[in-house]
Amino acid sequence: MLMIGLILASIALFFASAKAHGRQLRLEREFEGHYSVQFGGKNHPWVDALWRAERWRFWCLLAACEIALLALSLKHPFSWKLLLVAMGWIPAFAFSITGGLSLLRLTKAIIARSRSSTSHINLRPDWAVTAIITSSLWWILVLILVLAATILSKFQN
Repeated sequence: MLMIGLILASIALFFASAKAHGRQLRLEREFEGHYSVQFGGKNHPWVDALWRAERWRFWCLLAACEIALLALSLKHPFSWKLLLVAMGWIPAFAFSITGGLSLLRLTKAIIARSRSSTSHINLRPDWAVTAIITSSLWWILVLILVLAATILSKFQN
């Protein structure tokens, strides 16, 4: 029964971290004035550059972590069930790290633009506050799911 809870928490963690990551990229894009995009279509070069850099960061981090876990599992065998669940945690970890970097970039951009006397924010005055608060709520959910999955994993062999 605990294994089912662990698997469900891990699946929820994956989806929550993917959602929080995607939200961060959307907020970063909107802050730069790109409100609509076409997935798989032609977009502004700034958006294409953001997505290209993000894909590179995500896939390199994911591959490095997966290789490290596989190497570690060869030296110190895990339960095969826990190994499968842990392999699912790595994409959530990669989404969380790259999403956190996006949040950091957005926060820096908001601060820089608010300090600049030559530029103005083209957004509603409460946009930045709302964006940071709602992003925080998504990241809190991710953290709760990490804690739940970690606690449940402690009961597995």
